[in-house]
Amino acid sequence: MRIGLGELILVLIVALVILGPDKLPQYMKMLGNGIRELKKSTSGLNETLEKEVVKPLNEAAKPLRDAVEPINETVSDLQKSIKKADTAIRHPEKAMKMAMDEASEREKEREKEAEAVDPQNGDRKDSANGGEAVETA
Repeated sequence: MRIGLGELILVLIVALVILGPDKLPQYMKMLGNGIRELKKSTSGLNETLEKEVVKPLNEAAKPLRDAVEPINETVSDLQKSIKKADTAIRHPEKAMKMAMDEASEREKEREKEAEAVDPQNGDRKDSANGGEAVETA
């Protein structure tokens, strides 16, 4: 709740009428001291709550966050799989093309691995030695 300038002026006028010009400064000083003490108390309370409640709760929650992280990763992977399956159901031609592309990439990888093996003795070729065969144990 915020007090506007108009409301503040109205309160001051009412206080001036009720208390009179002699006692108003004295009561305003008392009110200021009271507000200052209230701020000190709430500040100390905030620090105490932070130290004794919030920090221990954060420390207790850390293992839970660490335990939930792999679950979130699994959920993400499942969502991706579901999206792929949905695409396969709704657009079979698109899914077939994606599967063919993946199979083609796997085949290319196998061919590269096969080229890296010397057909005469089964040793792997080392590109650092200019394609010379390197014995493998």
